[in-house]
Amino acid sequence: KGRIPAVTWYNKKNNCVLVRCAQPMVGLMGKQSKEDQLLLEMFRLSSGKNNGMLIFDCRSGVAAKANEILGKGSENSRYYENCKIMQGNIANIHAVRKSLSSLSQVCTKSMHGGTENWFQLLSQTNWLQYLTSIITAASTCAYYLEHKQQSVIVHCSDGWDRTAQVSALAQILLDPYYRTIEGLIVLVEKDWLSFGFKFMDRSGMCNKPNEKSPVFVQWLDCLHQVLSQFPTEFEYTEKFLQDIWINSESSWFGTFLFNTEQERMQRCLSSKSISIWATIAVNKPKYLNKGFAPSPRGRGHVLMPISDLKMLRLWGLYLEHSDIFWSSWTPWSACQIYGVSTASLGSNVRAENSVMWVPDEWANNCRDCRRPFTLVRRRHHCRACGHLFCSRCTSSRLELPELGYAGSQRVCNSCTEVRKRGSTTSGVASDFLRERRDENEIVRKADI
Repeated sequence: KGRIPAVTWYNKKNNCVLVRCAQPMVGLMGKQSKEDQLLLEMFRLSSGKNNGMLIFDCRSGVAAKANEILGKGSENSRYYENCKIMQGNIANIHAVRKSLSSLSQVCTKSMHGGTENWFQLLSQTNWLQYLTSIITAASTCAYYLEHKQQSVIVHCSDGWDRTAQVSALAQILLDPYYRTIEGLIVLVEKDWLSFGFKFMDRSGMCNKPNEKSPVFVQWLDCLHQVLSQFPTEFEYTEKFLQDIWINSESSWFGTFLFNTEQERMQRCLSSKSISIWATIAVNKPKYLNKGFAPSPRGRGHVLMPISDLKMLRLWGLYLEHSDIFWSSWTPWSACQIYGVSTASLGSNVRAENSVMWVPDEWANNCRDCRRPFTLVRRRHHCRACGHLFCSRCTSSRLELPELGYAGSQRVCNSCTEVRKRGSTTSGVASDFLRERRDENEIVRKADI
């Protein structure tokens, strides 16, 4: 997709560089590019030593060969001096989408008491196996950059899915800065947003089923696995990753809308929408890791996680917040959000309300009072946040013209309280309000 090799990280200690790009246009005829060979030679010699260089292809060898039919493919080591080519065997977006679908069925079954053959069913989803391949790939790149003092080039097919996963995770292993809250924000902005990861297509906002895949979710899960093995090396906690995950698909923030920086700039999202980072900055204390004690700079500076399946664990978010996560992983879309017109989103976007509704089958209890739904106590959607409540907890009526509604609409009590305070992000703010309320309730019961 025209993604030429670009340096995304520089090692100050040995002058090696981490480079990311798309696959070369080799084809069945094995075409060469003198300019490409010269550029890679410059990367190889960047350390000032005549060391080798690693070209890490995230795909399997079979997938790389298959792309040659389309005029693409992988590098030939004969044309690149002192370069080693390694295949990552990381699954493509279609396999990952199928894996998450299987995982959702397993989690749903367990939530309803079906725990028979749990570990066997979990293994059959291949979700943890796919995480292993990404963590192994990132660790390999980090090892070559730090210990072998060689520059590394990472690519997959188009340079925006597996490439982003491996290069971003490798930087977290290499650089302590990216283990801070500020650093992770910079990393997401740089390696995901600025490099053109297709958030809109991958999250299912457009009616393109074959383009939808939980690539960003999968990367956050990999980061969660590393954080679990090195809990004192990160300034942030698991809660920070959870909120990024949920809000990246909530459509409440303009940060993750559309596929490229150009599209976001053309639609003036910086002025028409709210940045998720602003909300995180206000609530930064709740993300801080109290046990944060980073290793001194030296050999302990680089993290080398164990990628064996025995060391991985299923992220509790899949089970603990099923109503939030699985509802966000359904083919709904947002439109006219923050003043962006439906036409500007493209013809593939379904024009519905800008708030995603949690489906009835995913909520058995009222989100606020937690009382179970029955034939008498029916489910009601809050038009401001999309969650399900009983009638007592949605007794308020408000006008929501900014969300495309005409007249007074049913709104939950939490969103009503936030609106009265003058907030314009009721869905997100009311979630924070509920968290504070739940914490106070826990403290009150503990005192009793």
